[in-house]
Amino acid sequence: MKGGNIYSFRGRPVSVALALVVLVLFSTLLWTWETNPIANTFRSAQEWYHLPSDFHMELPIDSVGTTKPRKGVEKSLTPSRVNETKLHLGIKGAAAVDSIRPQSPAFSHKKDLKSSSRNEACDYANGKWVADSRRPLYSGFNCKQWLSSMWSCRMTPRPDFSFEGYRWQPKNCDMQEFDRSKFLRKMKDKTIAFIGDSLGRQQFQSLMCMATGGEDSPEVENVGWEYGLVKHRGAIRPDGWAYRFPKTNTTILYYWTPLEPWEAQRKQLKVFFRTLSPRHFFNGDWNTGGSCDNTIPLSNGSEVSQKGSSDPVIEAALKGTKIKILDITPLSQLRDEAHMSRYTLRGTVNASDCLHWCLPGIPDTWNELLVTQL
Repeated sequence: MKGGNIYSFRGRPVSVALALVVLVLFSTLLWTWETNPIANTFRSAQEWYHLPSDFHMELPIDSVGTTKPRKGVEKSLTPSRVNETKLHLGIKGAAAVDSIRPQSPAFSHKKDLKSSSRNEACDYANGKWVADSRRPLYSGFNCKQWLSSMWSCRMTPRPDFSFEGYRWQPKNCDMQEFDRSKFLRKMKDKTIAFIGDSLGRQQFQSLMCMATGGEDSPEVENVGWEYGLVKHRGAIRPDGWAYRFPKTNTTILYYWTPLEPWEAQRKQLKVFFRTLSPRHFFNGDWNTGGSCDNTIPLSNGSEVSQKGSSDPVIEAALKGTKIKILDITPLSQLRDEAHMSRYTLRGTVNASDCLHWCLPGIPDTWNELLVTQL
């Protein structure tokens, strides 16, 4: 990958408006968990559990212009290898959510943190999980307008939800609490796009719940038709979704697609590469009885201390480009209790989903890290 290359998604011409944040996740199709957690996928089940790192991009948007897809381009930027990054984590003891004293709303830790104006120098991948009585950021029961019921663990027979009561605290960095009103003002006349697979769809739904507070929001407009994101005849679902907050003209969309070169002159383009979302199959794999039944948060430690990115190959490939790495692998690696596990809307099943996350959950933290760096 050469420095300065910018990428766009294949599809119909897209009208864009000032700044587009694209988070690109390198897998192909969505998981149809509503019917069967493993069998009914658009690609083989084995492929679902060997996903490469994710690519995240922020793109600037022309006022009313459209872009035409270019011919003869790469079909995908997926790395040729399966990313099996080894993590070196600085781990200090585990504790369940009820055994850790929650942080007070006064944010007593702030006096030791850097000013948010200096967050360019912050390494958000290093830090620790801390208990916070104000979490989660929204209700899994109430965010029905945006959240797929298959990922709302509150709608399943799951008995434990202690995993919801934590937030990520970067080391020596002042990561402000997510505020949906400030977020929408910050993204006025801008578009955020998540491009990729079902994990990208989870992150998209997470941000929609965060931006609305998990409440029904009839004023939010469905503008998928503007991007050609409509359900075609015979399809299970559309290729993506797009919603607009009319008061701030903020659009949040999700789209599955490979990538194509984008016009390099888009100077306001911001790009993020999201690293691998870890899978946690224990005592087997997805097809050999593997499971993730742990219910104790942070049983393998609460802190991450590393030098450089958890994916040195991607770090080297992106060196010299404007693409930023959103390194979520190490902090997510510590949260094996937060997966869907064996719980579904139909009850407890034999197969475990140790790839996707409960929502509210870990993808909310990914979005907090993203929003902080915009």
